[in-house]
Amino acid sequence: MKFRDQKITWVAISIVCFITGLLLYPFCSRVEKNSYDLRTRLAGKLHAPPPATHIVVVAIDEKSILAKKPFVFWYPDIGRFCSIMGQMGAASVGIDLIPIHSLEQKLGPEYLGADISGFGTNGFADMGKTLDQLLMSGLIEGGKSSHIVQGVAGSTVPFYYDFLAFMGNVTPALLSLEADEDSIVRNQPGSYENDVPAFPAELIRTPGRQISFPKVLPINFRLLPGIPVLDFEEILAGKTDPALIKNKIVILGLLSPFDDVHETPIGVRPGMLIHATSIETLLSGQTVTYCSKTISLILIAFLCVISFPLTTYSSPIRSILSLAALTSVYVIIDYLFFESGFVIPLFPNAVIPIIMFCISYPYRYVVEDRGRRKLYQAFGYYVSPEVIDRLIVSDADHLLKGERHNACVMFLDIRDFTSLSEKYPAESIVAMLNVFFEKVTEIIQNRGGFVNKFIGDGVLAFFTSGIDYVDHAIEASLEICELTDEINSSGLLRQHIEEDVLNIGIGLHAGSVILGNIGSKRKMDFTVIGRTVNAASRIESLTKQYSRAVLVSADVKSMSSHSCVFEPLGMAEVKGIPGGVEIFGIQQ
Repeated sequence: MKFRDQKITWVAISIVCFITGLLLYPFCSRVEKNSYDLRTRLAGKLHAPPPATHIVVVAIDEKSILAKKPFVFWYPDIGRFCSIMGQMGAASVGIDLIPIHSLEQKLGPEYLGADISGFGTNGFADMGKTLDQLLMSGLIEGGKSSHIVQGVAGSTVPFYYDFLAFMGNVTPALLSLEADEDSIVRNQPGSYENDVPAFPAELIRTPGRQISFPKVLPINFRLLPGIPVLDFEEILAGKTDPALIKNKIVILGLLSPFDDVHETPIGVRPGMLIHATSIETLLSGQTVTYCSKTISLILIAFLCVISFPLTTYSSPIRSILSLAALTSVYVIIDYLFFESGFVIPLFPNAVIPIIMFCISYPYRYVVEDRGRRKLYQAFGYYVSPEVIDRLIVSDADHLLKGERHNACVMFLDIRDFTSLSEKYPAESIVAMLNVFFEKVTEIIQNRGGFVNKFIGDGVLAFFTSGIDYVDHAIEASLEICELTDEINSSGLLRQHIEEDVLNIGIGLHAGSVILGNIGSKRKMDFTVIGRTVNAASRIESLTKQYSRAVLVSADVKSMSSHSCVFEPLGMAEVKGIPGGVEIFGIQQ
């Protein structure tokens, strides 16, 4: 019945913890994203990313380019670059630049005035037209061998946008990057409004490639440091090995510390590198997969169930340490899955053990540990809490009401104590007993015994925990005899009883006993009772008659595997045990 109640409590508290975890989900979204970023950075530090095999970025360094000539005068070079990419065998070429202005218009009479621009075929307008044509012809030429993707940004489009439909294998795509609510880019959409393709999605759309861009792609930013970045001017100068370009997707973009930069899990990065990382994520197969909501809920339920016993069956400190260990194991497993590309929520899952502790411990303190605290109060002066915990079989309330145990009972008595108490002052006798009983108690507890009570000059103790509890009782008895001899020879008690010495008798008997809280409403005492207790007391009273410090019953001998020598002393009449009891002396 009690076990059934414990199962019900386990289920009930686990359900409460599970519901609490679900309620925390919306509030943990930001924390979970931050932990995702932290795991990404940690993985990048622990493991160098492999070199990218599908993508190359070509950077136009804003500082060096603009120092030589204005950007618009680089139009022919961009066109020539596209032609070179086609010749080198690039699979696709993405232009992460938007040539907004037509030089023919910029240098025409509308902007410069008729007087300045009226130079016929050698005028500024004709020169601008030539530059525009060199750019567009380079795009068309490159498109003959490679798929050219021209980036656009909403209404910001290149001046030749209306002609793209007539430029062969040159198509537009949206350069936009969507950040989460914390302004950090973690995902790449495959398309935007009106099914306008995203820049990376359009770049992978080449003949013969059977892979399609998903609706939303979680970007594996651990791959970003492995993407090669080549110099634009070196390519124009013919200093680049064509093998670095052949069959790869190439993105051309402007490298600027201020323009087109975005927050990512690994810091601020240029948009062209983010696009490149999206492509490498997909084509390399090193994608990031988030576990389903169902798996996450199962994990929360599992953590709730496994956390409950860790908070219920041990002390608070041990519970905290156990729960911390469980949380650590979960975090490590979570990270190992993360490294493989499978993202398991860290929050609120990792705090489920803490939630369980906060829920179960108040319940445990108020309800379940009430009887345990009573037991500590009744028995804790003589026995450590750890020993009491071993004594409790089912629960403390049940033990306090009465419970049968198999035990080895020890009775210890100081011989001729009456003459000592009459010979010396009360203060000396009490001090002597305190010194002696303190050392006796320590020996009994060290052997896993329970000092139940001090009866005048005697001690009632019992051993019941562990498999070898009878051997523990024998070992404690022999140690107490050695202690007594040592005290007598060292003169430890001389200040209390002068030249007198202590002589003790110990009786051991094993059998069934009853443990429980006995007394009245005004006075309760946790104690041990039964025929085994009475027999141990009677056996101790025979020690003086047989001139032995320790006497044990035949039951103790039969249950013992101790190496001591059992000396048979025959049958002895013991009050309360019909037919008497066979007794033995013991020696080391």
